[in-house]
Amino acid sequence: MSDSLKEKLLFLVILIMAMHTLMVQALMPLNGDVAFLLNMAKNTGLSHFYRDFYEVNPPLIVYIYKVFLLPFDFGYISDISSLRVGVIVYLLLSITITWFNTDIFSFNKRIFLVFSLALSLFTVSQSVYGQREHLIAAGLVVYLSNVLRSREGKPFELSSLVSLFMVAISVCLKPQYGLVLVVAEIYSAIKQRGVVRWKEIATVFFVGLIYLYVVVAYQSEYLDVIVPLASVYYSVNFANLFEVILTASVVFLVLMMPYFMLRKTLEDNDLVFLIFLFFVASLGAFVAGRTAFGYHLIPTLTFSFCLVYMAIILQLRKIKRELSFRNVALLLVAFIPIVTFQHKDIFRNYQVDYKVAWNKFVSNEQNLSEELFVEPEVLRLSQLVDRHATRGDNIIFIASTSMYPHHTIPIHSGLMSLAKQPNYWMLPLAVKNRQDEKHRKVLKFVQQTTVNDMNRYQPELLVVHQREKTDKRYGETDLFNVLLEDIEFRNIFSNYVKVEQSKVKTTIFEVYIRKRK
Repeated sequence: MSDSLKEKLLFLVILIMAMHTLMVQALMPLNGDVAFLLNMAKNTGLSHFYRDFYEVNPPLIVYIYKVFLLPFDFGYISDISSLRVGVIVYLLLSITITWFNTDIFSFNKRIFLVFSLALSLFTVSQSVYGQREHLIAAGLVVYLSNVLRSREGKPFELSSLVSLFMVAISVCLKPQYGLVLVVAEIYSAIKQRGVVRWKEIATVFFVGLIYLYVVVAYQSEYLDVIVPLASVYYSVNFANLFEVILTASVVFLVLMMPYFMLRKTLEDNDLVFLIFLFFVASLGAFVAGRTAFGYHLIPTLTFSFCLVYMAIILQLRKIKRELSFRNVALLLVAFIPIVTFQHKDIFRNYQVDYKVAWNKFVSNEQNLSEELFVEPEVLRLSQLVDRHATRGDNIIFIASTSMYPHHTIPIHSGLMSLAKQPNYWMLPLAVKNRQDEKHRKVLKFVQQTTVNDMNRYQPELLVVHQREKTDKRYGETDLFNVLLEDIEFRNIFSNYVKVEQSKVKTTIFEVYIRKRK
């Protein structure tokens, strides 16, 4: 088979992967964080996002979502489908650049590496698709190929600029991933006998400076309001350091066997070690983030799965040459990380009805339904909301410290959810320390913001979050009563009547509608 035909077949397979992933996504509800950021991108201009939303995410992800929403803005597809296409295109761009950067390898090794990376990017953490971490992983994959290219002494050229721009986006999205760059550049300097890649470092640094200027000039509220509040009140999201390190240790240990298998079977040990180095550095960035949410492992798992898929492919080749108990056992061992971290996604991928998925993808209305991979309790709450609202109505979720399903339901049901607070992330710590004047002011600020939102948007529906038991991360169980302490809130809330309630896991959601005069 000619190299040209191999290349065409590779990209045909990658496009099939991309379309399959898109269809899987069409059958899934949006993750709560992604749904909120999509809503934020739709309902803001090009500057001063944080006058309208008190969100801790820096502005770059909102700008990226605005680009992803261009097909929606031109009326081609729905907002949800537009976002999903944008993510897929970004991943495809990453793989395409990686392909061009890896022309330093023999053709078969190039296909082997790019296929493994593509499979990793398209299959990792499908239930939270569109998170910043997916885009970060895509940029770091490009950076891996850029470092490999420099290792062979290739000159700095136009493709390098595109590669480094994507890398800079990854670091700007989450600065702790600068650790990957530091580790990789030290490795590169050692391999090249002290030659430092100053052009590459300067390019990433320059893009970072431009982004910083945009934040200072056009998103000043983020630095003046959000950062000071988040530095104090977002700390409740920080897990115990032992818990973070334990999670990282499990991920590290699960990968060890496939890694050592590769070291023994693949001739290019430097390639294996560099991917492993990216894995370890990404894991370090995860630990530095301190939040220990599962999706924060996406960049780490991308490089982990790349090594795993490489090990599986090589082991299958061995079995083809010699079918033995040892080779089959090693193949099963290589699958352990996939089974450990991806078992739900694996089962889901075999249950896709492509006709239903396509109809969902092209539909302008994408309400949650039985056809989707959605938890029954979340579906019941969504259907309850749909019974009492029509598309375009305003809705506010009150007293919640979560993002799911509070933002997922409105975006799928076509409801307007424009409250300034994505959730009540400031309230738990303020309540816990309310004896302090500074915290009492923040508590009052949260109450007043809720009152202002209700006065401004006059929502048709209110959904009140009542947690049954204490959440270990937040502690406070009765945030709604804290809001009721405010007389203005009580007066406005008296205009609503409870109609139904629904339970999701340990949380009771009470649905209120505006009283008719």
